[in-house]
Amino acid sequence: MIIRTYQPQDHTACDELFQGNTPRYFDPSELPDFELWLRGQDEGKLAYQQTGEEFYYVVELENKIVACGGFYIPKEGFQASMTWGMVAHDRHRQGIGKALLLHRIKEIETRYPQYAIVLDTTEFSCPFFEKQGFRITKITSDFYGKGMDRYDMIR
Repeated sequence: MIIRTYQPQDHTACDELFQGNTPRYFDPSELPDFELWLRGQDEGKLAYQQTGEEFYYVVELENKIVACGGFYIPKEGFQASMTWGMVAHDRHRQGIGKALLLHRIKEIETRYPQYAIVLDTTEFSCPFFEKQGFRITKITSDFYGKGMDRYDMIR
């Protein structure tokens, strides 16, 4: 397993990961936001106006991209926000997501040792993050779509 920095040629593979996890883990309405993120990464520009820095990674296994995920640093505050993490649907529960999450946590702790790490996810992925030391700070019903609540978490 290789974890490396996202490159523009990874765009299609990341789109396929998103599609493979829709509608179970992502609502179809989230695709334009994900595309905005990827376009920013492709062009070397910040995808989100509120960010100061953005980082995105892919996981290769057997010469195929099987996961992607990153984080950004808002312009204000002392926190890092995890974003757009996903693993190929047929590769869930194989330790790939955990490896990518731990890689991102290590990058944040190295670059921004005093920062809290935050994320938002659904009720479907919340237990995974709890196992890695995140705790729930807020729940918003039907935030992502009907039946897909938003769980805000911090580590």
